[in-house]
Amino acid sequence: MELVEVGKIINTHGLKGEVKVLPFSDDPTRFKMYQSVFIKGSLGDFEYSISSVKIIKKTAVLGLVGIDHIEAAERLKGGQVFVLESAVPALPEDAFYVKDLVGCVVTDETIGLLGILHDVIFTGSNEVYVVKREGKRDLLIPALKSVILDINILERTITTHLPVGLFEIYDD
Repeated sequence: MELVEVGKIINTHGLKGEVKVLPFSDDPTRFKMYQSVFIKGSLGDFEYSISSVKIIKKTAVLGLVGIDHIEAAERLKGGQVFVLESAVPALPEDAFYVKDLVGCVVTDETIGLLGILHDVIFTGSNEVYVVKREGKRDLLIPALKSVILDINILERTITTHLPVGLFEIYDD
């Protein structure tokens, strides 16, 4: 059973146990396609059937079967939200799942090798790629079209054009 991380519980919503999820996609309506979610958190890993989905701004508000009051929802805050890989829709041509990006070698067209993509931070406005570098601080790269020139999943490479001064901030 292969799971794909699709979001993180950032808060509760209302008094009846709903949770607010920050989606790891640009389309929170995808949560309307899922029948259940797996939540990994401080209390362990559990599967919940979804009873309702509301979209509020860029978040998904989920009603979960068995979570019917705010105290139960509070215990899920900070949890990672996963779905079965078979439930995840195909992506458009230039879109990628985080699991496919992690581990890619990141280079810059002028600097050369930067490191290995370790994580993706979802800020709400744009993603930020976290690049691990040997013996140095992680490099945070905004995932903007002007910065990310090419992503080749088959070759496991990402080519960037870093904004002037960005590399120097992290290269001390």
